[in-house]
Amino acid sequence: MPGLPATDRAPRWSVVLPTHDAPDTLSISIASVLAQTDDDFELLVVGDGIADVTRACVAGFDDARVELFDLPKAAGYGYAHRAAAIRSARGRHLAFASDDDIWAPDHLERLGVLLSAGAGLAHSRSTWAMPDGHIVPIPFDLSDADLRDRLERGNYIPSTCFVATRAAVEAVGGWPTDVEAAADWTLWKRMIAAGTPVASLSRPTTVHFRSRIRHDDHPIAGAVLAALMDEGWADATWIPHDGLAQRAVWSVARRSSWWDELATAHAAILDRLALKAAEDALQVREWERRADEARRELVRQAAEFQRSTSWRITAPVRWLSSLLRRGV
Repeated sequence: MPGLPATDRAPRWSVVLPTHDAPDTLSISIASVLAQTDDDFELLVVGDGIADVTRACVAGFDDARVELFDLPKAAGYGYAHRAAAIRSARGRHLAFASDDDIWAPDHLERLGVLLSAGAGLAHSRSTWAMPDGHIVPIPFDLSDADLRDRLERGNYIPSTCFVATRAAVEAVGGWPTDVEAAADWTLWKRMIAAGTPVASLSRPTTVHFRSRIRHDDHPIAGAVLAALMDEGWADATWIPHDGLAQRAVWSVARRSSWWDELATAHAAILDRLALKAAEDALQVREWERRADEARRELVRQAAEFQRSTSWRITAPVRWLSSLLRRGV
């Protein structure tokens, strides 16, 4: 049986995976965690008022690394349960999985390198699966100071992209339970405010799917997709499906070579978008230059006309017209 029993030495990683009831996608998410090349982890599935079908889904994985926290439904998104699971975690690093997202086989391995190099918080590229099957990148790098400031205004990175040292999370009080929503975003901001070293991986190591409780996608993801469609670049990261989107992605995501292909495609997409943005900016500046020239020419022509004979001849008419408008 793979993995280490709970009585053995502490693992390197504790993977926290909360779920309410989504057994169809949960099984895929768990499978992607168990397929990690860095297999030194415990997987803490945090059940928040789950049904028997979800219990059976978790029990179907015959792996000693999997532990189910079968807890009654908590308030809101079950943050109290997540915080309790993290407090009981034995790993020195924490990873944050989701019951409807998919990890690359080397997700923990690649991000673990950043933690070993001194980061307390690290993330990979945000990659968003749109309902029509397109997988688009959201370029965001928390190791960039300007972009860290933008995090105060909005969250661009799903929690499944993040890992952290347990010490850094504990230093800011652990998983937040004093907010009603967006606890992950709150945690990242608290860690950054506390001076936690942050590292970013430009490569995608996850595919994030729209949550069942959401009715729209991240607006940046939508804008990127619209730009790709306009330019005819979208097919590079398109996985058509007529059923469960996670199943379609998982059918290809089990191959490490697919993640290489995705990383290459996303890098090319972002390069093209950056070039297009630069070209658009040049075009705008050219329009502004031409408009400025046109304004100067109109001013010149007006001044020339005012110096002309016709302007002097019609001066009395303009004077009378001015008097009439003022009611004199």
